[in-house]
Amino acid sequence: MSNVLKNSLFGASVLAVIISPTQVQAQSISENSVDQSASSRSASSDAASTKDPASQKLEDIVVTAERTGTKLQKTPVAETALTSSQIERLGIENIRDLEARAPNVYLPPETSGATSQTYSLRGFGNTDIIGDPTVGVYVDDVYIPRSVGVLENLPDLEEVEILRGPQGTLYGRNSIGGAIKFNTYEPSDYLGGYVSTTVGNYGKFEPKFYLTGALVPDVVSASIAVDHDQHGGYVYDPVTNGKVNNLDTTNVRAKLKITPSDKLEVLFTVDGSSDRSTSTNFISKNYVNGQFNPAGLIFNPYTTYEAYTPPEDLEGGGVSARVKYKIDPHLTFTSITSDRSMKGPLYSLASGLPTVDEGWTKLVIDDRDLTQEFQLTGNYDRFKFNAGLFYLHEDFAVDLDSPYTASTKTPTSYQGEEGTDSYAIYGQGTYSITNQLSFILGARFTYERRFLDENGYSTDASFDPVSQFLHANSAVSYNNFSPKVGLQYQWTPDLMTYVSYSKGFLAGGYSLRSTSAILVETPYKPETVSTYELGFKGDFLQHRLRTNVALFYNDIKDMQVVALNTNLNPPIAMTTNAATGHSDGVEVEISAEPINGLTLGANASYLSTDYSSFPNAFAIGQGAAGKEFPFAPKWTASASASYQLPLRIPGKVRVSADATYQSQVFLDIANTEAIASPPEFFVNASIQYVSQDKHWVITGAVRNALNRTYQVFGYNVASSTYAYNPWYSADFTPPRTFEATVRYNF
Repeated sequence: MSNVLKNSLFGASVLAVIISPTQVQAQSISENSVDQSASSRSASSDAASTKDPASQKLEDIVVTAERTGTKLQKTPVAETALTSSQIERLGIENIRDLEARAPNVYLPPETSGATSQTYSLRGFGNTDIIGDPTVGVYVDDVYIPRSVGVLENLPDLEEVEILRGPQGTLYGRNSIGGAIKFNTYEPSDYLGGYVSTTVGNYGKFEPKFYLTGALVPDVVSASIAVDHDQHGGYVYDPVTNGKVNNLDTTNVRAKLKITPSDKLEVLFTVDGSSDRSTSTNFISKNYVNGQFNPAGLIFNPYTTYEAYTPPEDLEGGGVSARVKYKIDPHLTFTSITSDRSMKGPLYSLASGLPTVDEGWTKLVIDDRDLTQEFQLTGNYDRFKFNAGLFYLHEDFAVDLDSPYTASTKTPTSYQGEEGTDSYAIYGQGTYSITNQLSFILGARFTYERRFLDENGYSTDASFDPVSQFLHANSAVSYNNFSPKVGLQYQWTPDLMTYVSYSKGFLAGGYSLRSTSAILVETPYKPETVSTYELGFKGDFLQHRLRTNVALFYNDIKDMQVVALNTNLNPPIAMTTNAATGHSDGVEVEISAEPINGLTLGANASYLSTDYSSFPNAFAIGQGAAGKEFPFAPKWTASASASYQLPLRIPGKVRVSADATYQSQVFLDIANTEAIASPPEFFVNASIQYVSQDKHWVITGAVRNALNRTYQVFGYNVASSTYAYNPWYSADFTPPRTFEATVRYNF
């Protein structure tokens, strides 16, 4: 167990003892666990406090997209915000559960570890966890720079904000595709919390615990959140007569909030995570019933023939401090400091074949990052602004071992480290020209420097000398200026339209997967995008119907993609640049409460993508112009319904269901049909009982109720390097699962 996780658990234990039940009268967390004036972003604070049907209108959602609390319907950004009540109702625990819950959001299952995740918003996505993410992920305003270990369950999750389009003139690191913000509950003076346990099929077991309260009333408060999640594997391995792809994660978060005066607020956070899940095992599509079957006619999507299933051993966490000082009624200064790390091995067993090394890869990650951000926020009669400074220092090291063949056993090993120093100054202001018309202007300047140090070797004598014994050392730097300009018009108190132009930037760097000194020392270029967006947000029928629409166009230069370089032996997936590309589409979000107790929601999106120019994408003379982006479905849609049954019993009963759809997804830039993910359709449902005093909450849920099975990732490798030529393997969606949760709020 890592020191960070140990310290987090120790801090949780100490705070649990210190927060005495005699300090304040115990109250339900659903009513009092969050300081409504400071940290609550939505009108409803918890699923246990089920909304009163007599309210007869949709709740106002307050978001922090512009660094100050603003109503979602008056924020000129394409944004989806999910409140705590929606999170509970939809069963959202981590990033992956957000797929199709918002327009143009696709979250491909990551092949390297249960808690690693890449993201795709509006066609901007990563296909490799080693690369810089195109979508920024923030937890309590702290930037998470890598895709490894981000798939944490957050038992104290209050709200999720999904911002689509370039983000960089308001906070953090520039994010070219968008940002996903997870906001967790802040400590409260009121004593509250909950304990819950979830059990289900496949050995599902997930206990959770949350506690908050005052240490010194009105001055010092604290909170603790702990989650452990485990289940058995969905996939059977006849070679070992056991299940693989199991889950075993633990997460803990402790917070200490100090408010010595009305002007000053300090928040300390320590968190830790541990992933002991088994490695990712793929299913062979051409090895059936113990025999090699090149036709791939019949295979079981939940049977693999891997004989080697090492466990993950990934640990991480960090500490952060946020200081807010109210200079005067109009100006607030904020400092956010964070120190985080992530370390451990990830295993990918790609072939699904019964050998210990066929297609096997071991990737050891060692990441350490430090971020510092200063912000000045102003709010005057007609002018509001946010300006800031951002700094990131990161040391990201990978140790890649790949025994490629069972016959020759010729492993390769590469140890690479990429250092980053990123500096930025940014700002955005909104001036109200009239009571209805506002002008928006923002800009960001970024300076980024990369350092490379890599060593490697291969025992395969067929490698050229430059590749067989590799040593590379290099550095490169980049400058970028990214503006934003927009107009916002408030036609009525309930109808707003906006139009904007913005630029985004993703720095270049080095491809740490390269097996050639020449190629690894040749950095890929920065990626830039110009985004044009038009949108409107409206509430209708006395706030019973809400409709938000956004139309966008992205013009992309030097798009960073991962392509299989067939000129190398063996072929290696490397980060390279497509010359130009574009994406455009439309997004629609609708929510309604047509009758008392019934809440409806729906979203739909259309996305068109293509590489306008991409010469030599796969090899000399083999381009990808006209191909669609990988991980960018043309259509995504979802619908949900939740109804509070009009029963004459103590307490309340609510039934909910939701359905999601996405069209075919290409998994590589070649748009290979053989390994494309087909159209998917899923249905989930739940029933929940909340006692009259709101202390007890009992929920039953089913995921993938129709038991649909889809291929979500695949390999199609034809190379003499492999013992079976070619081999095909894939990863599939989990089968139908059931779970029941008992929760007690105190």
